[in-house]
Amino acid sequence: TLFRSNLARGDQYQHITVHRHLILPDFDLLEKIQNDIQPGSNQADFLDALIVCMDLLQNETVGKKYKKLHIAVFTDLSSPFSMDQVEVIIANLKRAGISLQFFLPFPVEDDDDADEEDDGHGASAHHFDRRGSNLYGKGLSEQQKEGIQMVKKMMLSVDEEDGLDEVYTFRDSLERLSIFKKIERRPMPWPCQLTIGSQLSIKIVGYKSVTEEKVKKSWTMVDAKTLQKEDIQKDTVYCLNDDNETGVEIGRA
Repeated sequence: TLFRSNLARGDQYQHITVHRHLILPDFDLLEKIQNDIQPGSNQADFLDALIVCMDLLQNETVGKKYKKLHIAVFTDLSSPFSMDQVEVIIANLKRAGISLQFFLPFPVEDDDDADEEDDGHGASAHHFDRRGSNLYGKGLSEQQKEGIQMVKKMMLSVDEEDGLDEVYTFRDSLERLSIFKKIERRPMPWPCQLTIGSQLSIKIVGYKSVTEEKVKKSWTMVDAKTLQKEDIQKDTVYCLNDDNETGVEIGRA
């Protein structure tokens, strides 16, 4: 059942609704997002939506045990947003220990890297996927470019080193769901000084231990809803590599 946030007052947090109370994500949620939530002409501030998510997480986890608080934002950044509370949002994310991810229809590139990797035709290598296909389609609007800068600011403020690693394209996120990759890092030395009191200083070398992930059993394909292998239905669809991934009918001679 859709309901308005407790924060909604007057014209604040317009066109933002909470789909259901806080429970673990499941297949029913995915079905409802696909079938019940349809794009409309109204625009909503994605930063306001983020505040509503933070409020919901904090209010509905009071007195409950949990391992992690996390917000995943799916947006095309095409709607205007207000920057008034950006610093407050960042501070509250850090204070509450809420991790954040963004999922966008286009990659977020680093401006310096884009300049270095320019191919001589005004296009950066970051504009293309692994197959060399243009991911930007007709190009980004000025509003989306401003949104990208805001996403960068937020993610780097929350995690200065690895913040941008948590910004994914829709296509990359789908690929990651179907791939298992083990960690292949070797322990690296970390030279440092062990100081005891004001007189004794000892040179030491630390190592960070990395555990290798292993698949415990072979993957089995089952229907996501019934968990039965025999209920799987397969269909082949051909799509154009455009913004809407338009379906293509293949004729047979």
